[in-house]
Amino acid sequence: MLFNRDECVQKLRNVSRQITEINKNKEIKSNTLANARGEYIEELNQQIEHLINEKRQLVDEKTRAQETITAIDRILTLKLCLMKTF
Repeated sequence: MLFNRDECVQKLRNVSRQITEINKNKEIKSNTLANARGEYIEELNQQIEHLINEKRQLVDEKTRAQETITAIDRILTLKLCLMKTF
């Protein structure tokens, strides 16, 4: 788990970029599937399924990074409030 906010933000950007690429690739493969014939259909379906699973994992990773950033921000805000109090 990442605890450095900058690392989490960078991870979030990278994962978001990967999700965008997967969406583009899935769209291309889905469009190709519409015109496919024979065994190529099965291969494309497997590739699309792989992209869907990969995206699912990346979305989970993105959620964890967002949650970590939120937790870090809350801790920093609390720390700042405590410092102002004393």
